[in-house]
Amino acid sequence: MKKILTILFSVIILFINSKVKAQETNEPIRSYLSLIDGLSRPIGNFGSYNYYNNKAGFAKPNNVVGFDGCVYLYKNLGLGYSLTYQDQGELTQNDADLLATDYAADYVKARVAVTPTNNRYVNINFMVGPQYSFVYKSFTLDLKGSLGFLKNISTPGIDIDLNPYYTATSNSALIQHQLSSTANTFSYGASAALRWSFSDNWDLGIKTGYLKSAGPNIQNTNTLETVGRYVTNLPMTMIQTTLGISLKF
Repeated sequence: MKKILTILFSVIILFINSKVKAQETNEPIRSYLSLIDGLSRPIGNFGSYNYYNNKAGFAKPNNVVGFDGCVYLYKNLGLGYSLTYQDQGELTQNDADLLATDYAADYVKARVAVTPTNNRYVNINFMVGPQYSFVYKSFTLDLKGSLGFLKNISTPGIDIDLNPYYTATSNSALIQHQLSSTANTFSYGASAALRWSFSDNWDLGIKTGYLKSAGPNIQNTNTLETVGRYVTNLPMTMIQTTLGISLKF
């Protein structure tokens, strides 16, 4: 009798399990919207501190926050999108001292002083692109490639005092200004995310993305000569890792 009950119970469990798997397989994937927050880390030229690299950005790892999501159009293929706000820090006094030391080596007769402005690397990035999602039980793997644009709210600026060291007064015409930029530039990237469905309408997830932009052109005023470091463009490349909570609809 026990053996018959055990067999019967096993058959019922297998039947229920097969029904659940069938439901998981046949249930259409649902679009979602995520609120994300995490770390944006500059890499390549953007994160470089090399004075002799005119594209070095001296950017810092900092916060990224925004929205991420996908509208599914055919089965597991959809249109992914993201809107993020990044702050990659500012030029510190240590950065300014490093620049001043190297400028002084190039302008041997100048008293060189580098003063950073209060501007930071702050920008908003909007991207869209195809996304494909792989579903296994309560987990979803999202792979996405994107194109978009990056709106610079500001970039760090600096004032470079190139007055001769032997003068007691400072001539404003000999202070070179590297201006902050608010330019728009194109951007592209790719990302991978893993979401866990903890309820019918909600997911928790982790995402890693690559973001690259040609970066804004930089204007300089009171340019005496282009000796030493002379910045005209700041390309931006970032790796962003975020956690998010998603609402499915």
